[in-house]
Amino acid sequence: YECDHVIATLLDDVLFEYHQTINWTTKQNIEYILARQTTKHWRLGRCDFTRYFHYKWEDENGLLGPLFSIAQPFDEQYEWTWDTTSYPWTLNLVRPSNATTCEVRFGKNQREIQRDIDPTGILNRIYPKGYGEGVNQLTIREANNGRPYLENAASIAKYGLIPYVWVDRRFEDINSLKASAQALLDERSVPKVSYRISAVDLSSLTGMDVDKLRVGRIVRIIDPDLGTFEARIVGESKPDMVGSPGDIQLEIANKTENLGTTQADLERRQEINEVYAQGATNLLAYSYDDN
Repeated sequence: YECDHVIATLLDDVLFEYHQTINWTTKQNIEYILARQTTKHWRLGRCDFTRYFHYKWEDENGLLGPLFSIAQPFDEQYEWTWDTTSYPWTLNLVRPSNATTCEVRFGKNQREIQRDIDPTGILNRIYPKGYGEGVNQLTIREANNGRPYLENAASIAKYGLIPYVWVDRRFEDINSLKASAQALLDERSVPKVSYRISAVDLSSLTGMDVDKLRVGRIVRIIDPDLGTFEARIVGESKPDMVGSPGDIQLEIANKTENLGTTQADLERRQEINEVYAQGATNLLAYSYDDN
């Protein structure tokens, strides 16, 4: 069986033509997207953020992409959660807890641990560019003391200067462009470190909350070779729900990019480039005669 979460019902509608929100709160923007549902499957419950970013969508296939794009400029961690025990289903945008609530310990519930460090994608100076063409293309100069770039001084001192020109024509607002670039810089200024853990889910046997290994929770890893550290679980999977329901694969810390995520981003940018109207520099000349 191949199953989709009910959040996929948001792919059944479209945002036709041009939609723009200016100086709205995060809650208002989410409610604007959910109001475009033909059948009201989802409603907004809790929203822990109040940001006043500007958003623009045009000819979007599905409401899920625009909905998730609302939180992308955030420079702090966030989590989408849902309650499907009542209908319409409830969607929440919350700050995940930073408290350590579970653990994986060698000799108890850990089978295998693998650490991958990928320094190839480090960027520590970003030149963001948004909507427009040529000299009229949006930059962050006016919101960044005249400098067209953002940088991470600590990363530059450690790894050397690695600049990057980041172009995303979806952005028409300078503050939203700067915030998204800052979030990208914070993520890419350090090497991507990913841990893959093969563990045993003992919660069904012990009934203890500390043994529940779930996405979004902070887990304490206790390993004789790697030491003791804490990180957030960002992915989980169970290869065999019937034969070995207790076996679980966890991915923690930074999620590494794979061909699938890169391809999806390229396809999305191509769609945006095809449907968005771009401005171009034009010269309109008049001739005058004077005595």
